[in-house]
Amino acid sequence: MIKMTMVEAQEHLADLINHALNDEPVFILLDDDRAVMLMPAHIGKGYGAVNKVDGSIWMSDDFDEPLEDFKAYME
Repeated sequence: MIKMTMVEAQEHLADLINHALNDEPVFILLDDDRAVMLMPAHIGKGYGAVNKVDGSIWMSDDFDEPLEDFKAYME
């Protein structure tokens, strides 16, 4: 695992990308409480194809109808 500050990461970006592409966790520390993780993304044909679902999700017609158990709270 690699941890670097933003300033250090700017100086070593190419190396950090190579580490991430080899499945090594790379964290860029923004401050004491926040960080970002650099990780590879595999983008298929066309940029919009990353999260394409192709109808594999089905939703009931009454999906957004109020539930009987919560009817008293809705009145």
